[in-house]
This record gives sequence, C-alpha cells and structure tokens, in this order.
Amino acid sequence: MVDRLRLPRHCEACGLRLQATDEHSIETILPKRNTGRAYTLGDTIVLPDSAVSIRRSGFRAGLRELERLDDLWFLLLWQCPECGADNGLSLRILESVLVAAESATLGRAALCRAHFLDQEIGNGEVQRIYRRVYPDEDGDIVELMQLEWMLEDLCEGR
Repeated sequence: MVDRLRLPRHCEACGLRLQATDEHSIETILPKRNTGRAYTLGDTIVLPDSAVSIRRSGFRAGLRELERLDDLWFLLLWQCPECGADNGLSLRILESVLVAAESATLGRAALCRAHFLDQEIGNGEVQRIYRRVYPDEDGDIVELMQLEWMLEDLCEGR
C-alpha cells in the first residue's frame, strides 16, 4: 500500500503537461503512515513528529534553517514519462495541509527554499546545478565535494 500525490505538473525539458489524475500520480513517503491514499492540494498530510523522523523516512535535510515543523517545503524529484528528464516538484505543507505544489526547475532557488530534499536528489543533480552557477570552478574539485558543501555554497554564497 503506497500513498500517492495527484498533482498537476509539467516537464521543463519537453513541455509535457500532466493533469492531476491517478494515472499521472507519483509515489510519496511524506505521510507518517501510508494508507494507500492519493493526496491533492488542500488535503491534510500528517507528517512524522520530528525532523529526524522525516529524514529517516527518506528525505535529506536541506540547507534552509528549520524554524518550525508546521511550515515546511519539500523538493521532490520526478521523471517525465515522455522524455525521461528529471524534474522538480516543490511542496509546501502548512499546519499539516498541502497548500502548494509547484513544478520547479532543479536549480538554486528550489534547492535553497527546501527544508527537505527527496533522497533521489543526490550529488549528481546538485553537481550539475553547481556547475551552472559556478561555471569556472575546477571540475575535479566539484566531483570531490560533498553534497552539504555544495548546498552551502549555492544557498549561502561563497
């Protein structure tokens, strides 16, 4: 039994627009307990009780400072069924309600807004973003950088 997000989104690479249907839903590990439900905007999503529990459920901590657990941004990764490109989906959960879901360019703004990152957003994606922002950086050095270091440079500047 897997929970799903039924949200409209679009692919930045090929322009495909997906409607909020069961056919185009994506699996999620957001809720505290999976119930097999499909969530859409306005639905209540009960999250795990702590930041540690959210990370243990399959998210990486973003660099944005966590002030409170009742107003969180998540950055999810999804793959376009048409062209296979990786895309971002930014979600805001305010007081346990899914209040925003936006297709997001996998870039500096989306990374730096998120409190939590999909665990699938790894070094490879962040390295590509880092190279776009800092094109003169030595490629060998970027290959060796840890994810947290790149996020710090991207979100706090160097």
